[in-house]
Amino acid sequence: MRKKLGWLSLWCLGVGLVACGPGEGKLTMQVWGEAFIEDKIPASGVEDGWEIVFSKFLIVVGNVEMGTAAGAKGPSVAESKVFNLREKGEQTFATVPIAAGTWDRLAYSVLPANAQTQAGNASAEDTQKMKEQGYSIYLEGTATKDTQKKSFVWGFKTDTRYTGCKSERAVVQAGATAKTQMTIHADHFFYDDLESADAKVRFTAIAEADKDGDGKVTLEELAAVSGAAFAGLSNYGVGRFSQVKDLRAFVEHLSRTLGHIDGEGHCDVKL
Repeated sequence: MRKKLGWLSLWCLGVGLVACGPGEGKLTMQVWGEAFIEDKIPASGVEDGWEIVFSKFLIVVGNVEMGTAAGAKGPSVAESKVFNLREKGEQTFATVPIAAGTWDRLAYSVLPANAQTQAGNASAEDTQKMKEQGYSIYLEGTATKDTQKKSFVWGFKTDTRYTGCKSERAVVQAGATAKTQMTIHADHFFYDDLESADAKVRFTAIAEADKDGDGKVTLEELAAVSGAAFAGLSNYGVGRFSQVKDLRAFVEHLSRTLGHIDGEGHCDVKL
């Protein structure tokens, strides 16, 4: 008598055995902002010597999909959630049942909050703020160098899809739970180049945008660094993104490069 195939076996045959091992486990999808958000970006890591500390860093993550390099499709989680990455440690986005095997491709979005967006680990107040403003990313912080101190409060409504994220951790064993991490690199906000692999973290040009001298660098002040003033910024490069013509647009573009996987793992970016 032939043994009947269970739903999991049939699913594995349908998508290709490369993804599947015997049985089923679970996969926990996490979000983390690393020490740069939890603690600080130290002056030693900034080319022009500023120390940067975030007092708030909120981000909306959603539409997560699992798959494999061979093209197998795994579970997806459609909802979006607000995370406060100032809280220490990896934050759980979702835990899903999944066929045992290696799930080495993940895709996710950093997207504007909407009425359906839920709180991840963010407070109800912060979640509501993100919904009301339609923000995908919101940050507050200060930068200091010697006797200089500048603060910033920036909100972005960008919608970015990170695809082909190459996970090295999502190896699921039957009856066990594996983890994969959507890693957010906050230092990218202060890169001096939109494309170069050798981009450096800098803050002086941002500090100098505070033309009214009140110690607060606004997005409007960044936008005012345009034309010849923007073109004359030493060490700053836009590469093929010639449509970026002011410092606000430059920083906003960088806000769409934050997403990685499992620490330094690479993702492709759909702008």
